[in-house]
Amino acid sequence: SLKWTCSQLFLKSRMLRQHRSVNSWNAFVRVKHMEANEGHEKGDRIKLTKFIAENRDQLIHEHSRLTLAEKRALNAKVVEARQQKSHAARANSKATRHDMNTTFASMDLVSVNVFLGFMIHDLIFDVDQHTITTCPCPLNKLVSDCRTLIQEELGKLLHNIKGKVNMNYTNYERNIVEHYGLALVNWPLSGHVRNPSKVGRRAQVQSLLDALKSRSCEWVRLMDEERVTRMKDNRERHA
Repeated sequence: SLKWTCSQLFLKSRMLRQHRSVNSWNAFVRVKHMEANEGHEKGDRIKLTKFIAENRDQLIHEHSRLTLAEKRALNAKVVEARQQKSHAARANSKATRHDMNTTFASMDLVSVNVFLGFMIHDLIFDVDQHTITTCPCPLNKLVSDCRTLIQEELGKLLHNIKGKVNMNYTNYERNIVEHYGLALVNWPLSGHVRNPSKVGRRAQVQSLLDALKSRSCEWVRLMDEERVTRMKDNRERHA
């Protein structure tokens, strides 16, 4: 029926909507950008892209100094803001339906049928596209994504080091933790930090990827005391 079709079209924009993983870096930059624009009138505010370009090194440095608790607090604020935005959108759904019904009422029957034909085709096409894109990724792609995220975040913390520092899974404790004072915390799988290609089956790799994307597993800079403790533990373990 026409009423049913209108309802489906109304829901179309919500069917495929997905949120990106919460990212403490984006939240941090947003806070700094708002602080920089505080007191500026609309039209005089600094664009986000310009702000990042002009303050990139400083932002990276300050973000690398954040503790795990501070990053989680930023992530929590992002989640809260998303929920509030979602509630506001749902609260105004009746007005959206009213506008849609008014539009259909002003159209003659032939125009409605033509319009619905195009819209239903688009709806089916979008669902098909969504089905295709949500097919499981190949295991090697998941492994590659894990390695990329680990390497990129490591690079952000070591941006002031001359030359690229590659993640060393074989000698992780000595070459990364002890040498640079960085650690990949909250490893979501049993055992120690290791190459994503050696963590197990698809479920384990996917679990690791999800943790890296959500920043529940992330790089942190160790305090001097923590670094000394790790070095001592490593010596005892290999004694």
